[in-house]
Amino acid sequence: MENKGLTGSDIRLLEKISGNFPGGVIPIETVNYWLNCQNITITERLNQSFKEMSKKIVINDKYINVDRSALPTYPFGSYRIQDKALELVGPTKYNIDNVKKEFLGDKTDSSMLYFKAQREDKLAIQLCFADLLAIKEKGVDFYLHYFGNEKVFALRSILWSIFSTTHLPFLHIKDMESVEVGVCSFNTKWDPGWSALYFDFEKNK
Repeated sequence: MENKGLTGSDIRLLEKISGNFPGGVIPIETVNYWLNCQNITITERLNQSFKEMSKKIVINDKYINVDRSALPTYPFGSYRIQDKALELVGPTKYNIDNVKKEFLGDKTDSSMLYFKAQREDKLAIQLCFADLLAIKEKGVDFYLHYFGNEKVFALRSILWSIFSTTHLPFLHIKDMESVEVGVCSFNTKWDPGWSALYFDFEKNK
């Protein structure tokens, strides 16, 4: 099993989440050799480490506070929201335990999940970009504890770019140091490690 395409960012992550690597510059060949000896890929090792870390994190404040009084500023300054009215729908404060994840696997693109929610009249329970911003403000430990190394998407917030292409916003961990906003094409093939977030207020009843 060979680990190709290992980047400097991957190495920094491994330095921080694995006691097997000291700080400093580590040759890619050394990292690959260590991983190959354990018969594990870089992605699998990172996911394992994120899960191990998340179990050790204690979260005292589970509540998310969302500003729905006005539309948020969308990423990179070149996007506009498709449905402004729908964007402002939702609770202004909720427990993160009332948020669930829906995984698609690797055979469906994000547009199919969106249209499925639309057909079933469930778009209103999907999280939107304002929710992602509020979760981002909770910081790295909060994100690791609940989402690990996953990208999490807000299906309700379809964004139009200046090039008339559609995108979906998501959150992800960057180098274990920050929670960042990203966007991907509406028709991007869904990765097994990605999920869409939605409200389930029956969960704690």
